Amino acid sequence: MLRRSVLQLGLAGLAFPAIIGRAAATGASTPGTRFDVTYFDLPGIKGPHGLAATGDGAIWVCGNKNGTLGRFDPRTSEIKLFELGQGSAPRSLLLAGDGAFWLSDAGQNAILRVDPASGAVQPFKLPAERPHADLDAAVLRDEMLWFTGQEGVIGRLNTKTGKVDLKEAPRGRGVAGIVLTPSGDLWFASTIGNYVAEIAAETFEVIPAELPKPDQGPRRLASDSKSRIWVTETNSGNVSALDTKSRSWKSWKLPGDRPRPHAVYVDDSDKLWLSDFATNAIVHFDPVTEAFNSLPSDKPGAEVRHMHGRSGETWAAESGHDRLVRIQTVKQA
Repeated sequence: MLRRSVLQLGLAGLAFPAIIGRAAATGASTPGTRFDVTYFDLPGIKGPHGLAATGDGAIWVCGNKNGTLGRFDPRTSEIKLFELGQGSAPRSLLLAGDGAFWLSDAGQNAILRVDPASGAVQPFKLPAERPHADLDAAVLRDEMLWFTGQEGVIGRLNTKTGKVDLKEAPRGRGVAGIVLTPSGDLWFASTIGNYVAEIAAETFEVIPAELPKPDQGPRRLASDSKSRIWVTETNSGNVSALDTKSRSWKSWKLPGDRPRPHAVYVDDSDKLWLSDFATNAIVHFDPVTEAFNSLPSDKPGAEVRHMHGRSGETWAAESGHDRLVRIQTVKQA
């Protein structure tokens, strides 16, 4: 019934009232800091992936399994939904300077621009020679949107002209995360190829940086304020930092016997937030003290694939439970 109502309203959007099933977890802690965890159900959004915390206090999240984009207000628990098109399967979500959202859509093999005021969806299809790129992550650099496709493609979309350029990734399939550093550098990861690489924005040249060991499985990337690249490694269980100037690496293994880190987010204090599929947890990491703090989900199979946040808050999308997780960082005396 819920799905049918969304389809009937189409791109105009649908607002849902207060959500049942909201629960707060007991705050975990680290010296001087307490972490308060709250869960929010997302009716109408299936398989939440990419998310973005906006300045008005809302969280926007895309539903990979039912082709939706939703605006969630944690103060009222109201959701407004937009349909993205037939066959849509969005993964990443970006907020542009003009207030529009950009999404990478694996199902439609397109980059989407969504106007949140009207709900209008404008697709930018990939060229016909790449019918199944399996689009994954994306970042915005000035007027250019850069993206990856797990079938071994790197691309860029000129957001003013709509022109799409594609390039074959070194070593083929498995291209995953991409990041833009504060210094303006572009980097992406190849899980299967076992490397990260810099993209020269002007020439579209790809310059790989090898990982120290084989089969580490780099997955997602994030940058801190010093333009260090932080990489989750699915196979090794590490989170690693690449100094982009010296091209040197440093690694830390997550807690547990066989961790499988996936998502990574760097907050405004340069602290890391990681998801670990093996322990079903969100893991906080302080690079200064080198201390980990694990915050397990209250349900098995959370599958957190993306995280975002704002000052004092980290947000994660539990793809396995169709809900959001908010972690509030509270300073203690």
